[in-house]
Amino acid sequence: MNFFALAALVNGVMGALLGLFVFFKNKKSIINITFSLFCLSVTFWSYAYYFWQISETADYAYFWCRVLMLGAIFITITYLHFVFALLGFLESKKKILFFGYFIFFIFFLLNLFTNLIVSHVEPLMLFDFWPRAGDALFIFLFFWIFFALYACYLLLQKFFISTGLEKMKIGYILVGTIVGYAGGITNYFLWYGIPILPIGNISTSFYLAVVAYAILKFKLMDIKVVATQILAIAIAFVTFIDIFNVSALDEFVYRLVIFVATVFFAILLIRSVLKEVRRREEIEKLANELAIANKKRERINKQLQKANVQLKRLDETKSEFISIASHQLRTPLTAIKGYGSMLLDGDFGNIESAKQRDAIQKMFISGNRLISLVENLLNISRIESGRIKFSFEPKQLVDLAREVYENLKKNAEDKKLYLRFIEPKQPLPLVIMDDEKIRQVAINFIDNAIKYTKDGGVTVSFGQRNGMVECCVQDTGMGVTPEEQARLFKKFSRGKDANLVNTEGTGLGLYVANIMIEAHKGKIWIESEGVEGRGSKFCFALPLADSATAKALVEENRRLEQTRQEKNKK
Repeated sequence: MNFFALAALVNGVMGALLGLFVFFKNKKSIINITFSLFCLSVTFWSYAYYFWQISETADYAYFWCRVLMLGAIFITITYLHFVFALLGFLESKKKILFFGYFIFFIFFLLNLFTNLIVSHVEPLMLFDFWPRAGDALFIFLFFWIFFALYACYLLLQKFFISTGLEKMKIGYILVGTIVGYAGGITNYFLWYGIPILPIGNISTSFYLAVVAYAILKFKLMDIKVVATQILAIAIAFVTFIDIFNVSALDEFVYRLVIFVATVFFAILLIRSVLKEVRRREEIEKLANELAIANKKRERINKQLQKANVQLKRLDETKSEFISIASHQLRTPLTAIKGYGSMLLDGDFGNIESAKQRDAIQKMFISGNRLISLVENLLNISRIESGRIKFSFEPKQLVDLAREVYENLKKNAEDKKLYLRFIEPKQPLPLVIMDDEKIRQVAINFIDNAIKYTKDGGVTVSFGQRNGMVECCVQDTGMGVTPEEQARLFKKFSRGKDANLVNTEGTGLGLYVANIMIEAHKGKIWIESEGVEGRGSKFCFALPLADSATAKALVEENRRLEQTRQEKNKK
């Protein structure tokens, strides 16, 4: 057996094994099917080439030369078909594919029924029987080279636009294609008498080896299954051949049993390997899905972070706008309130008309409401921007609440309600508080109680427990349901039926009060049965001035103020 016969045999074995494996790996995949067809053409050509090389007569050699051309004719078109499937061009280039199969089928018929492809065989150089070109062979070679170059062009185009593993995979296949076809064309020089030996014949094996390497490198198919199948088939084949090398019947039966057992265990081995491969593929699939999910999560997190930054900027802009607008409103409103008060007090002369006095009174009340709203908005703006300042000092909560009670007594009298202030039986200890902020809370509690009470009145009382002094405002109004209590201290939140009693509320007073009390490390709560006439009881509690909580609060506020001053200096 010469080198060329051996090379053809190697090509045939590799083509057959690789083609069968790829096909049975996924019978439904068009990529696997087309690659298997290509391997079939190579295998057909290779085995015919082998038998031609070992032929001992001219007729025998001529016959196998025409047979090998039946395989060679379809090598290029089946490979182009595989490339189309690999690159996703089957639909867009189906006309080119149909034309290619049509052309090569004509060459198939010419080779089958005429000598226009293979004219005859004769001794040439190292060969006893070498084929000579028929009249139509050069036309065949033109199309054969054209379609080979077209496949290389498509692969090269895909290579330049791909990245990562996809680029490397296409690169391996492209190199194998170029080397395989460059070596394959060396078979045809001697057909025209050009003294170049077909030394590139073995390049077909190189191409198949490159594909096998790509299979192993990129896990396109499982090489472990291929090795197992080859080993099992080889062992089964050897034991089968061994059956016919005996003469005695008992030896024949013994070896037959060995063969059957070998086949049985070979099938079990292959099935176990396939099962392992499927499990590994499932794990890889889950891993890929997890990786994709993680990438999506990371992308969503980045989008959320970006959106959060934008929302913070918008919120800061809103707070800044509210702050500026509120400051601009507060000055003229204070002037309106002041001049209204002076008019009512007669500082600019007596008001003779009752209608004029009533109009000025309404203007004065509306001005007070607007000032209260502006103060709430300013407080919210300062709180949300972290610019609100506290001045904590030991104070008497009862004295502050009494002042608020005196200021709001007339409001209760105007609605024919009682407003009671129950002095504690024993003097209560001092609490730590910011006088201005807690005054605002007390005003809100008592004023709200008056506004939302139709009949009866409001009672202010005090107590001491758990290291805190409590101030409670009890009314006989509409009450607050448990559902409403859960959201009453949130921004812009009001009771369900609050508009029926007071249409001018904004839902900001209790929100601001809650934040102020929390800043004092105090407590704020509501007690109500939600029944009309039984009213509600709003309470807040502040820590005693000599408590550990109060001392920690003062120290924390001192550090915060120091940090704020350092930032302002920068």
